[in-house]
Amino acid sequence: MNEIIKGYNIVTGRMNRHHIAAYAATCAYFLVISFVPFMLIFFVISRQTQVNSTSLLNGIIEVVPIGLKDFTSTIIEEVYHKPFKVVPISIIILVWSASKFFHALTKGLNVISGAEESRSFLYLRIRSMLYIIILLIFIFAALQISVFGRTINEYIAAKMPDVKDFLDFIYPFRSILAYFGLLCILLFVYKFLPDCHYTFKSQLPGALITSTLWMFFSYIVSLYFMRSGSLMTTYGSMTGIVLAMLWLYFCMLFVLVGAELNRMIYEDPEENILFVTIDGAVQRGNEKNQRIREQIIREKAEAEGNASGPNSQAYVIRQPDDIEIRWDDEDENKENIK
Repeated sequence: MNEIIKGYNIVTGRMNRHHIAAYAATCAYFLVISFVPFMLIFFVISRQTQVNSTSLLNGIIEVVPIGLKDFTSTIIEEVYHKPFKVVPISIIILVWSASKFFHALTKGLNVISGAEESRSFLYLRIRSMLYIIILLIFIFAALQISVFGRTINEYIAAKMPDVKDFLDFIYPFRSILAYFGLLCILLFVYKFLPDCHYTFKSQLPGALITSTLWMFFSYIVSLYFMRSGSLMTTYGSMTGIVLAMLWLYFCMLFVLVGAELNRMIYEDPEENILFVTIDGAVQRGNEKNQRIREQIIREKAEAEGNASGPNSQAYVIRQPDDIEIRWDDEDENKENIK
């Protein structure tokens, strides 16, 4: 029990230091802003196919809480009767809000990873646009499989009768495909969004945990709204927006917690250092690079006549399990407090 409490305190301590809740709220806010233009663009594309509004709604309900059904169905019915001139405006809003979402998520992952953003503003915005296009294609393909899954199943079975029994067996488990699709998206998010280099293997534990929490939480939220109407009574017509905000907030929280767990499992102890410099600043990073920074600070202080000897050297704090005070190699006094 003590180990569980200790582990809980370590995780929550890291979450508080990295302001995970604040980054999750920011991500959820910009996702809600981009949700409507995203759906408008997506539904306009879907309208050019043979998918009707009812089939499209049934496919979407499989991946979002049932409490969002009325909110989503209203958007679907609107877009199926809207002219195409709404699309350019939606694209502008979508690109802006989505870029802000990816910026907030990237910044949160950088804080968790202890990385400093070195990529250009233009590069990050172009990358956000590409990610939105990829996400649109992925969701469209997933919904097409969900909506036309039975038709595809029957077509393949007619062409290849030998696999009919196998297709009939796996068809009810198509929701598992959604789980693995989410898992793949999270792996790419954890690997490519932060400004540091990770392997897919190192990001797998957090992606698995996040995917499971995401699907389970969505299921629990759906059950709650099927059995209780308290939120509808409280918020009335705003229920859909409030539910979307809460659902996305917790989902983004799961994403950042997954990244935090990956960091705890695979982190390099030399990279998990908070440096307290002689000028009072606190920085995180590799010790070798930090020594170079400290040398520059000391030389500047000596040039200005502000150095006070060896005891003004920088020291570092290793968190969260122990505190380690390190002096420069030229100083013989070294003390570790654990």
